[in-house]
Amino acid sequence: MKCVHVIVKGYVQGVFFRTFTEKLARKHNIVGWVRNRTNGDVEIVAQGKDENVERFLLDLWNGPGKVEDVVYEYENPRDGLKGFKRLDTV
Repeated sequence: MKCVHVIVKGYVQGVFFRTFTEKLARKHNIVGWVRNRTNGDVEIVAQGKDENVERFLLDLWNGPGKVEDVVYEYENPRDGLKGFKRLDTV
């Protein structure tokens, strides 16, 4: 089980990037959440089987808009994550 905290940078708000991320998470059996940040980035926490998380990270580059960078850091798995949700902007 792998958990990753991700910041996607670029032109990724107002282009349905969060919807894309939700669909991608379902495709890869990922649990967690996605939200917009006030600085224009998109923030994601994704957790699942190691190989699914790695594919998810690679596929984020193909999202709508213009992804300039995908910065991520692995974390300890989180308890209580169920499904994949869109959260309010922070």
